[in-house]
Amino acid sequence: MSEIQDEFYEVVAKKHGFSRGLKGSRATHTSLKEYNSLVNNQLPKLRQEKVELMSVNEKLDQQINEKRGTLKTLEQKISMEVEEFKRVIKYSYHYMKEQMIKRWRILHLGADEFEFDYEEPEQKPCDNEKLERPSQALSPFRRQR
Repeated sequence: MSEIQDEFYEVVAKKHGFSRGLKGSRATHTSLKEYNSLVNNQLPKLRQEKVELMSVNEKLDQQINEKRGTLKTLEQKISMEVEEFKRVIKYSYHYMKEQMIKRWRILHLGADEFEFDYEEPEQKPCDNEKLERPSQALSPFRRQR
């Protein structure tokens, strides 16, 4: 029997893209009665399971979209906080620089007001760059009460 199956595979099945079954397999065919019984019993259960899974999938999609919205909101808040932090750092730098120059003048020259022959190198401001005092929430210069 195996030789007939081999010959059939070589002559017919191979040309049409079919593969040869396993040699020596003990597989048996399902009768039409058994097949119809399986289809009639399992198909309604499978359809119900499909509906339930689609419902779960829809709920999960909604949760994913909600979480994406939350992430986007957090991303915007973090971006705003980073920009505020940059302003704090910039303000702190300039403030500390001014304070150090004032103290140097007092220590080395003994006065607050005098002609200072040091010229600051010109700094090109960035687009819309303003030196603003940061909000009090992040400011290191707020006073303890």
